[in-house]
Amino acid sequence: MAQLAKRDAGVAFDGAASDSPHASKRQRKRNSRKSADESASTSAHATSEETPLKNGTARPPDVQELGPYEVTPRVPRHEPEKSPKSQAKSTRAVETPSKEKGQTIDMTMWEDISTDNTKALAVKTKPSKVSETPSKSKKAQPVSSDWSLSRGHGGTFIEQDPIFTSDNQFLIIPTHSDVKIFSTKTSLLVRSFQVDNKSDITNCALSTADPSRLYVSNSRGLLSMWDWVSGVILRKQELGRGVQQVLPIHSQDKKEIVLVLQQSEGKGTSAVAFAVDTATNQFNQLQVVLQRNLRLSSIQAHAQGSILVASARDRILVGQSQLTADGGLDLTYTWREISFPGSIISFDAQINIGKSKTSRKVPFLDVAVGLQNGAIIHYEDVLFKLIGREKKNLNQDIVGRKLHWHRTSVNTLKWSRDRNYLISGGDETVLVIWQLDTNQKQFLPHLSTSILGLTVSASGSSYALRLGDNSIMVLSTADLLPSTNINGLALGDTQHHRAPVALHPTAENRLFAAIPANPVTKGSLRGKSSTLLQSYDLESDLQIGRQALTRNMTTALNVAPSGQSVQEPNVTQIAVSHDGKWLATVDEWQPNDQDLDARYIEADASRDRGSATETSLRLWTVNDNDNTWELVTRVDEPHKPGPHSILGLAVSPTRLEMATIGSDANIRLWSPKARHRNGVAVRNSSNEQLYTWTCSRTIPCEQDASGRTEAATWAALVYSDDGSVLAGSWSWQSDSTRFVHLIDPRTGQISLSQPDLLHQGDGKMEFSGRYLVCLSQMLTVYDTLTSQVTSTISLDPALVSPQSQAPSFLAVNKLDGTVAVSISRSQKPRSTKVLVLNISGGEIKPLHEISFPGTIRSLLASTTAPGFLIVDDRNVLRSLKPSGSQVITSVISRSLTTHEPEQVTKGLDNIFGRAGVNTVAGTDGVVEDENVGGDVMKQSLTNEDATTSSRDLNSVLRIVSSTQAPSPAELFQRVVGVLAKR
Repeated sequence: MAQLAKRDAGVAFDGAASDSPHASKRQRKRNSRKSADESASTSAHATSEETPLKNGTARPPDVQELGPYEVTPRVPRHEPEKSPKSQAKSTRAVETPSKEKGQTIDMTMWEDISTDNTKALAVKTKPSKVSETPSKSKKAQPVSSDWSLSRGHGGTFIEQDPIFTSDNQFLIIPTHSDVKIFSTKTSLLVRSFQVDNKSDITNCALSTADPSRLYVSNSRGLLSMWDWVSGVILRKQELGRGVQQVLPIHSQDKKEIVLVLQQSEGKGTSAVAFAVDTATNQFNQLQVVLQRNLRLSSIQAHAQGSILVASARDRILVGQSQLTADGGLDLTYTWREISFPGSIISFDAQINIGKSKTSRKVPFLDVAVGLQNGAIIHYEDVLFKLIGREKKNLNQDIVGRKLHWHRTSVNTLKWSRDRNYLISGGDETVLVIWQLDTNQKQFLPHLSTSILGLTVSASGSSYALRLGDNSIMVLSTADLLPSTNINGLALGDTQHHRAPVALHPTAENRLFAAIPANPVTKGSLRGKSSTLLQSYDLESDLQIGRQALTRNMTTALNVAPSGQSVQEPNVTQIAVSHDGKWLATVDEWQPNDQDLDARYIEADASRDRGSATETSLRLWTVNDNDNTWELVTRVDEPHKPGPHSILGLAVSPTRLEMATIGSDANIRLWSPKARHRNGVAVRNSSNEQLYTWTCSRTIPCEQDASGRTEAATWAALVYSDDGSVLAGSWSWQSDSTRFVHLIDPRTGQISLSQPDLLHQGDGKMEFSGRYLVCLSQMLTVYDTLTSQVTSTISLDPALVSPQSQAPSFLAVNKLDGTVAVSISRSQKPRSTKVLVLNISGGEIKPLHEISFPGTIRSLLASTTAPGFLIVDDRNVLRSLKPSGSQVITSVISRSLTTHEPEQVTKGLDNIFGRAGVNTVAGTDGVVEDENVGGDVMKQSLTNEDATTSSRDLNSVLRIVSSTQAPSPAELFQRVVGVLAKR
């Protein structure tokens, strides 16, 4: 040990200058120890035998017993002998063969991300650890710059009504990071531009002087002017404080006055007027128009800016000014208030010119206010009444007309262009049109989600609705039929859990997500349970389809007789089979607590009440005719009843088999069998065989739950790349040793149980070839062939549990073997850090590191090309890919595995001491098990390689919209890349 410690001291000076007086001395010492080290390594390699643990065999002398499981100790890992030439060229990452002898990669430098990736990923090695690697591997592995994070697309629309252009041909819809321009004729994205990547967009407004100009404000205090037709920025103005709203109120002679609503000190709000020169694009601050020690929600301008109407929590403020003789605007306003007994949610005002019978100076101002209790208060000629009350010095309130149909808050309220109708919307999914003269109402029901915003076009021929499922719908006012539908990704709040999303294994850019009906609705009594399946195209940002996965209360009355909302089932997990033809979903439903009071007494434990939870496993098959999923099998209570009874779902990568891991310490395997009736195969209308999914095997692991009365809270389950190994692990609230079990799915036998690969709590596991990657509070790489921990990476404790409640993610791209790890900070300021590693051949090499604000909801490995997909907490999609990966075929990806040793290419079957199973990539597996009780699906093999080139060429030439079109040079390189691989 002393000699090895001296060796580390010598290695630590490898980066010193060659002209050091001690350099030659150290070199002679290393050369003298080199031959002794090689002979010792050869001798140890010859005497050590890596015999996997088999069931039914005697325990080898080097196997210890820990609790109920047999554990193979971590012995030093030895590499096969190499030629001197190859040994000189090879470099190895830092490894940890055991707790006594090993080396830990300390990644606590993630706390401060440097702009220089090479310096940011400098590995800090502990001097007390011992390493057997050559001195070259001691140096920090530089981060490759070949990886890049794409610009975010998709995203959640902000709380602002859509903006119609003057010709009604386009819709301007901002997200938190981008401003998007959509065509009202095709519903496709025409243009988008990013304003600022350091803060969020808060508001947008079209210029009254030039309709092609757009004002954009953000939370950092940046006010910018854009030409939305060309996407070119014209001017930026730093205001110093966060801007809530920007509003052009007056224009004259290429001069425009813009009102900016921004935060002031404390909880106050101020409205500041700016003069904008449209010729030079210069901003000049004029004066403060309104200053209040309360938070104003929005402000409107009428009569060329001479009338301002603002809303606060429980009051409406009306400001009056005068136009000068030369047509200018006097910015000195007189403010008057109207108080309300409830909270104001929405309002709209108009100047009713038709009611003016005299030439009085005070305009006819009508104001409609929507309250939180569902009532609408309509005030006619409110400014004249306020002035009259002020002159008479009266304290009585102005009485308005009350309209009440909504059960909950009035989310949006607008006047029609002919000033005769009010249009309102709320959480009832019903659009209500109020005819004020006749006191009649017209309804447009069953919009499937809450109505959050409404805009009436300038011509009055269209309504643009912003809905609670992150979508925009344009209706014709003539027949109330939709003409435009714009749908974004609608993932809801997952409450510190992984979002139920999955990528299609064969179709490119196809994402499946379990979504709630109203993910962006705030303060709604309707639950946020995920009840729908959304099929989303990542390339074109379009929703392909949406269907129900469980029973839901989307368009029904969602209030029980007791007044509580009716709970809906929640889809917690989804998975797609390796051929993309089967879908598995897990949903849970739990009744309200008061509905269970009659069944239990106060002395009953909480776990007894939780047993009323209903859990279902549903299996769906794809219908190619209408691109929907049809329910084939529903399994009620697949595991022991209780809350969160299914903690994990995994699909086999080679055959039709799915596995569930439950809180009862059991793993169940599910496979299809042919459906027969009276000995005759049951077929559908297309003469296709019908199947039913059943449990083919149950793998008990009661030893993990021995001595515990509570159910497991976390679990991880994953198949190996060839489907020959199933890794599972449970975690309980009580602190104890956590085991990772390696299971043979064909026999159901636990072949190996390894402790301390995962900490208690949320843990993730993924296979990368022969290596099992485990993520909890540390990142551990375990070699399943040698039963050794090869490497351990320490993560930033502020970004992992228990300090951070945000979930961590682990993904492995099966095409190139790269591993992506993400950890997030749940406390403000929230941030996420993603690291891409390469552990092929046992070496750990950091490839890329990136940090961005906010947390993420999912990290997925691309199934058709190298790279990863990141979905953040605002539904923004980003692709993390290596350079030159635009056109990658599965044939090239499979060739990457030829660099592995021969024992890896044979699969992981050697762990269990049996012959390998020959599988054909890209074919459907045939499951034959006597426990199934019938025949199972058998499909003909397909020659995937013959169609790979044509499929990739179609994907290259597929250009959905002008924003997705690459440059001619880039398109040429893509086509040449495909044709060269035929």
